Amino acid sequence: MAKMFTHVGAAVYKGKDKFRFTNGRAEVRIKTMTKEGFENIEFIPLPREMTKAEALQTTQAAELAARRGLTIPAADAGDTSESEREAA
Repeated sequence: MAKMFTHVGAAVYKGKDKFRFTNGRAEVRIKTMTKEGFENIEFIPLPREMTKAEALQTTQAAELAARRGLTIPAADAGDTSESEREAA
């Protein structure tokens, strides 16, 4: 069974801006990520629980990608967490 997520987002880690996914309260995940050295963290709630592939096909992900200059990977790209760009 595929893992399901309630939020899609992005964060910069070691100079790479990548899509990130989380469940439940995004505030808790942001706090943990901040302690781990992530920067410019942003999460957007999804309309329902979704897989990574489904989440990346939403309007929320498209708006996030456009705002941050990320490319949404093709639906058949496998591990969708590798959509990234060098942070400015």
